[in-house]
This record gives sequence, C-alpha cells and structure tokens, in this order.
Amino acid sequence: MVSIMNKQKFIPITLVILLFVSFVGCVETTEKKEKEIATVDINLDEVALKENDLPDSFNLLYENHTTEPTTVENQTGKGLTWHILERYDATYFKNLSNGVMETLLEIDTVENAQKLVIFSKDNLENLSYDIKQNNESIKIGNVSYLLFFNYSDENTSYTYYTYLFSIHNIFVALGGSSPEESTFIGYAKTIEQNITLAIQNSRNNTEE
Repeated sequence: MVSIMNKQKFIPITLVILLFVSFVGCVETTEKKEKEIATVDINLDEVALKENDLPDSFNLLYENHTTEPTTVENQTGKGLTWHILERYDATYFKNLSNGVMETLLEIDTVENAQKLVIFSKDNLENLSYDIKQNNESIKIGNVSYLLFFNYSDENTSYTYYTYLFSIHNIFVALGGSSPEESTFIGYAKTIEQNITLAIQNSRNNTEE
C-alpha cells in the first residue's frame, strides 16, 4: 500500500488533471453535422489503462466510471454548457517521480472533443506548461498535444507530463510524473490502440 505521506505528496500532481478538466466548461456544444466524422459509443472502462499496462510497482489510488450522461456548466463566466455521455477516471502511483492519471470522456460531438483538447492545451500553457513540438512520434488521433512542466524544490526535481488527444468524440487526458517522456507516449499509444480496436469491434458487431 502507498503510504499516507506519499499520497499527500501526490496531491499537487493530481491537481494538474483537475485543473484542465475543470476548464472544459468553456467549450460550446454544437449540433451534429451530417458530414461530421461519426461519433462512437464504446465502454471507456475497457479502453483505459489498467494495472497490467503499468509496472508491478504501481498502485491504484483512485478509480471512477460514470455512465450516466451529465451536463457541465461553464465555470469561467461565459454561461456555456457541454455534455459528457460517459466518463472514466483513474490514478496510479509509485512515487513522486512515477505516477499516472487518466481521464477519458465521451463527448456529444467530434468537434467538441477536438475543441476540448485545444482549449485544455491553451490553459496548461497559461499555467507555465511547455508544449513539445508536434512530430510523427507524438501525433495521436484527430488532434494531440504533449506538454510538460519541470518542478524542483530543495530535495527533489521531476517533470509532469500531460498528453491530450481525441479520437472521434472520445477525449483523453493522460498526466503525471515520469523520468522519461517516452513513458507517457507509450501509455497514450496503448489507449489509442484500445480505442481503435473497440471502435472496430463495435462496427463489426453492428454489421453482423
């Protein structure tokens, strides 16, 4: 079990995810267009990272799966709302330099899922995060960004990473601390592969 002290130290890391997810109320919902990329309906619990995707030393601290649709009101004073059809959250922890948090949302439209990625990226940049220059190794789904923030105090120094991307109408936020950015690229690609496979299986079942 992770000690209480480690859990307390991990709180600043978890705030990273809470911050950019709380900002998404500024994304305005729009009506679906006939020619828009098709929305999908998959089980987010089945495509998210699980303990067997992580090293044995990682512990699950938190998990929540909500399948009831919710409407989230804007939290920045513009009076807009947006709709979440399904949500999955989980937090895994090893130590201050190794932790993983994930938030997966099924949004009402493809357009809004993409806007959510872009808007979350902008807000993290406003919080002093730097963005990795897009290249083929970190491109995922419709739109994606890898951001990082270096933290240090008298005793420790480590880097927080946040990977934001969307596939169809699925929004993914993957964050936490790691010695290597390649670790988070690998985690993100695992989720991408899981989503792609789930979409294909769903289509095959529909055609049968």
